[in-house]
Amino acid sequence: MSMFRDEVFLNALSDSLNTILTAHPAGLSEYDLLKALADQGFDVFSLPDLGDHVGLFQCHFLLFHFLYRIRDKWRKLQRKDLNIHVMNIALLFDHRASSCSGLEVADPLRDYYLDTKNLELSAAAIDELLSSFWQHFARAGVSGHERQESLDVLGLIDPVDQETIKGRYRKLARKHHPDRGGDAFKMQEINRAVSNLKEIR
Repeated sequence: MSMFRDEVFLNALSDSLNTILTAHPAGLSEYDLLKALADQGFDVFSLPDLGDHVGLFQCHFLLFHFLYRIRDKWRKLQRKDLNIHVMNIALLFDHRASSCSGLEVADPLRDYYLDTKNLELSAAAIDELLSSFWQHFARAGVSGHERQESLDVLGLIDPVDQETIKGRYRKLARKHHPDRGGDAFKMQEINRAVSNLKEIR
């Protein structure tokens, strides 16, 4: 699609996203953000019929593709950050969030959405992906919510393995440990998050 290479489109979308999310400081769900963008004339984000799994997936993929690109751009300029999750997409102005984003951490979801070949999945592959997601979601239950909260503290996004969590912990500990001039409360929060992630898989 030509929009992937269209800097005018990307800049216009970035401006609209900033305006919409500034007006909603707590953030918006993916559904509400798609509606708001469609209302501003971004027809590519108009939701198709709910029975159209391919269309819904493509709409979701395009939104997340551009969210990650815009987040990368904002982080590079050190202006702001974005929380990207289907349940909550929000602007982050906290300097601590921006400084965490400077750490070199693998982000498989970002890699997935920036690879435009993934937009061309077949209907069967999309149905299998959705089925796998809902099975995982059902198994996770409440512990899934607790895991997400703990990952948020560490600035990580699933899927992550224990090695990634340990690496992130070491980097954050060097920054926040009281013996190194860091904040004791923040360090306790990080320790709790890592402890939770050892128990919740």
